[in-house]
Amino acid sequence: MASPPEAELRLTLAFQRVFRGSPSSEDQELVLLHLADSSGFYRATAPELGRDVLLFNEGARALYGRIFRYLRMSGDEINELETAARELAAQRQALAQ
Repeated sequence: MASPPEAELRLTLAFQRVFRGSPSSEDQELVLLHLADSSGFYRATAPELGRDVLLFNEGARALYGRIFRYLRMSGDEINELETAARELAAQRQALAQ
């Protein structure tokens, strides 16, 4: 597993390649997984966190959903991404407890 600085550099380079037009499939997967995780797309917001947190989180999920809507992915690719994103969300939730 990469150290946090190495992982951040890898993610930065992946974003740059995705948005500058020369990404590998690994870059694309890494960026999508990061966006799914950072948007909370596969997590629920607890109501007790309040209206503002709920609205903010829903906005982040809506943005990821809009990006995802325009992608051309096979059913298998979508399933793999969803599985990886749900696993990452579960790991984050377990660490938060």
